[in-house]
Order: sequence, then structure tokens, then C-alpha cells
Amino acid sequence: MPFAVVGSDKEYQVDGKRVLGRKTPWGIIEVENLNHCEFALLRDFVIRTHLQDLKEVTHNIHYETYRAKRLNDNGGLPPVSVDTEESHDSNP
Repeated sequence: MPFAVVGSDKEYQVDGKRVLGRKTPWGIIEVENLNHCEFALLRDFVIRTHLQDLKEVTHNIHYETYRAKRLNDNGGLPPVSVDTEESHDSNP
């Protein structure tokens, strides 16, 4: 199914509201406005049809990669603060 999609990460004021959009010589194309583009439909379609895959990839690849890196970085232990003799001497 073909979609007319415009994406942007810039906000503009349109009729007193801040909207994501893209400025062109003939006006502002609003990303979330279905009269301007079908980004919202495409986003919902992709999320609805691929949500389980997104969850699995996030957990199995991204989370496990992060977890393995963190475990390797510090030997599997949380960071330990180092106490000096001065700190022991100053506390009664």
C-alpha cells in the first residue's frame, strides 16, 4: 500500500498550536495531519503489525547486548566507592 509520508523533528506554530512539520515554499506540511500526509497511518500500521517483533528484538538483541557490556565493563559488580583513610579518621 503506497503512503505519502513526510517526516520532521521540527516544531512550528500553526493556528496557535505547536505541530511537527516541514516548511515548504507553499506552507507547512504537518506530520500528524492526515490531510497533509499519512505518517500517522504508516506508523500505526508498522507498530501494529510488527509490535511483537519489536519487543523480541529489543529484549533479545538490544537489552542483552547492553547487559553483557555492563557485566563485562565492571566484572558483574556494581561500582564501588573507594574510602580513604582520611574519611575513616574524620568519622567518630
